[in-house]
Formats: sequence, structure tokens, C-alpha cells
Amino acid sequence: MDLITYNIIMFGHMWALKRWFFKKIMTIDEYIQQQTENILAVLDKRD
Repeated sequence: MDLITYNIIMFGHMWALKRWFFKKIMTIDEYIQQQTENILAVLDKRD
């Protein structure tokens, strides 16, 4: 769980630090949706 928590925090930092790049290809809501799907997929594979 520590690694998953760290990754969630890093996804937030990534948007904050690189929004100049990401905002050209997606909105913050799209970014959150994609990252949430990625995190849930990883958690699903753990079972």
C-alpha cells in the first residue's frame, strides 16, 4: 500500500509540475479519470 499511496501523490505532483504539457492534450478531469482507472487496475490485479 505504501507504493500505491506514493504513486497517487506522484500523479498529483506530475500534473502540478507538468500541466503546461498535459493541459494541451487533456483536462484535469480527464487526467484524474485516467489515473484513477490506472490505480484501480493495479489494485484489481493484486487480488
